[in-house]
Amino acid sequence: MADHNKGKQFYELTREKPYGIFHMILVGGTACAVLFFLIVSLIGAYEGLPMDSIILAFLTAVLLGFMLGGSITWLAIKYIGPIVDKIDDEKSSAQPVVPSPELMVPIESVEQTELSDDKGQTVDFVFPEISPDQQV
Repeated sequence: MADHNKGKQFYELTREKPYGIFHMILVGGTACAVLFFLIVSLIGAYEGLPMDSIILAFLTAVLLGFMLGGSITWLAIKYIGPIVDKIDDEKSSAQPVVPSPELMVPIESVEQTELSDDKGQTVDFVFPEISPDQQV
């Protein structure tokens, strides 16, 4: 929110950042670790393992699952990612995007302002649940 126009209020709701390779590896590793944890839980419950053995199995499965999931995610990013990018580039260059008139929707104002004589300027929010006036 570096640039502000005078007389306007800005509320920054979310800031989306692109996912990096490190973040994707963490997500893949975590997903595989959870899967391994659930598999070990089911096998441990079926076999009736003692508590010490099942805790050791949980720790081992989560560690191995994280390593395997991170490795699979890294391999997918490294080898499948360029193929997907190449296919996507071919599709985007083959068909130029022409907006049709029936798909064009007029953009509505996010905020509507009106002057009130006792309070000053009021703001009508599109999402009233995030209005600062409604916050407790």
